[in-house]
Amino acid sequence: FGADRIYDVLENLQRFPTSLLQTVTLFVANFIPEIENDVLQLCIELRKNNIALELFPDSTVKLKKQLTVASQKKIPFALIVGDNEIKQQLYTLKNMLNGEQRTLNINELISFLTNYEK
Repeated sequence: FGADRIYDVLENLQRFPTSLLQTVTLFVANFIPEIENDVLQLCIELRKNNIALELFPDSTVKLKKQLTVASQKKIPFALIVGDNEIKQQLYTLKNMLNGEQRTLNINELISFLTNYEK
């Protein structure tokens, strides 16, 4: 059996693990190479709090292009983390559906996204 066949069988029998079906709620933009480790630590903290997220893998890609990717993937929120956000520990959360942005600390961010996912 190949991986495709196993996937098809699990799907047909509705035995696919639900943890793999969790939809991504947050897209984390990664556009400043110098703070990449800080962004990664932030993602680790969010994941510890069960926030399903996707971190853009290449910090050399412009923010606009990354947000386009988030929009194409229909991820509802994007986290924009720059130098100031890291220094102040306040992060910009963008609603990808209506463009609304808000600034939140880590606890507010976790609370907001946890309540959104319910």
